[in-house]
Amino acid sequence: MGDAAGMAQLRILIELDGGAQTLSMIARHQHVSPQALCMLVNDLVERGWVERTPHPHDRRQHLLAVTDRGRNAFALSRERALQQIMPLLTSLSEEEAQAIIVALPALRRVLGAHDRGDGSGIA
Repeated sequence: MGDAAGMAQLRILIELDGGAQTLSMIARHQHVSPQALCMLVNDLVERGWVERTPHPHDRRQHLLAVTDRGRNAFALSRERALQQIMPLLTSLSEEEAQAIIVALPALRRVLGAHDRGDGSGIA
């Protein structure tokens, strides 16, 4: 996969940026099985973007935490994405740009509810 992270890996990094979590916790938040995340997390650990430490209260689990190297990789990915999207946004009319600005709070609410798994953000 090189130095680039896939969207699924970026979601893991975003999730871990809020604090250390177990694989099970991330899987639950992302509505996938722990097995589905295992290879992605292993790749992030191998890259040095995520560190795995023993859970202090459960010997069967590990805590996953994003590293500074992982934060830097995420920042670079975000910057690359912005560089790709900014030229596209400049072609919007003033009315189109305003419509997007007005819609952003609702989009954040819906996506936040999806990430929490509570469904309350769906209108």
